[in-house]
Amino acid sequence: EAEAEAQAALATFEAPDQRIAVMAILSQIQQHLGDVQAARATALEASAVADRAGRPEEARALRELADAVQLANPQAALDFQPLAQRMMDAMAAGDARTALQVAETLMPIADAVGPTAVIAVCIGGATAALALGVRPTARVFLDRGEATARAPSDLRSLGRLRGVLQGPDAGLAEFAGNYALKHDNLDDAVAVLEPALPLAEPAEAVTLHRMLAVAHFRAQRVADALEHSAKAYHHARQVGDDDAARAMAGQVQALQARLSEHVSSRPKLPPPAHSVAVGIERILTVLRAGDMNHAHALAEQAVTDTPPEDPVRVPLLSLAARLRKMAGDLAGARAAVAEALNLAQAQGGGAVVDTLAAQAEVLFATDS
Repeated sequence: EAEAEAQAALATFEAPDQRIAVMAILSQIQQHLGDVQAARATALEASAVADRAGRPEEARALRELADAVQLANPQAALDFQPLAQRMMDAMAAGDARTALQVAETLMPIADAVGPTAVIAVCIGGATAALALGVRPTARVFLDRGEATARAPSDLRSLGRLRGVLQGPDAGLAEFAGNYALKHDNLDDAVAVLEPALPLAEPAEAVTLHRMLAVAHFRAQRVADALEHSAKAYHHARQVGDDDAARAMAGQVQALQARLSEHVSSRPKLPPPAHSVAVGIERILTVLRAGDMNHAHALAEQAVTDTPPEDPVRVPLLSLAARLRKMAGDLAGARAAVAEALNLAQAQGGGAVVDTLAAQAEVLFATDS
């Protein structure tokens, strides 16, 4: 039906530009229908029209189309279509591994189909390889695609992928991390983003930590999300990115509140039989005696029994944060110092805010 419509349109058009455009479309329709000889003849006729109209570039492109049609294999085209669809479906589902395997299987079939098929496989295969962080395989696909492509849009697509391939590790990690996050593959996102952190420049680290915060938050790992948000804030301040710093400061505050709610919902320790209110000096005395477990229990009870409006709650939380860290409860330590910092700021600030901020920075920069 499409072929008949193109033939009918061709019979009515006289202007060279109209005839060239319709014949180029008709040639592709004929090739799709498996009529290789007709497709080649149509492309060559269009090339001759372009020559007569003084359009050498179009004439050359149409001769290349005729050559491609001559090489085309109708049976290969039939084999190619379902596999190409499977590759696209795998990419759409976030399954880069399957997409890459299918692309590697498709390449020899694409060679028999023609340049358009080759370019489609090269772009799909390179994208999947980069999403997995596999540079050598991506390079093979890109080299082949760039050697085949002629259309500006194809060259632009391949050029963007080449930029990722030749860029820093942080850029590749960002590409792969974005792909994983887009498809909600949270563990994959963390796996590709974290190894890039040690060599990342501060500006790159802002992006990587923000993405890691998103991955951990979606996975309901609030303490880890808070840690990466705080680090993103630190790096944003370091490079003078005020917008990112402001966004991360808000995110840190929201996550601190979420984490504090989680920690405060834990079962409370029973009060000591001898006293409900336990002073900081008593806790320090027990700690100096070497009984950290007892000191930890006393501090937790003191935090439980001290209301937010009591000024002593700030130093109690700071001490509890240290004891929780010593006991291996890093998330609890972070929550305690975050609450202490918020309370101190609400009570008017002063030197204690700077002290708590320094304590918080150490805690949120600690990996274990």
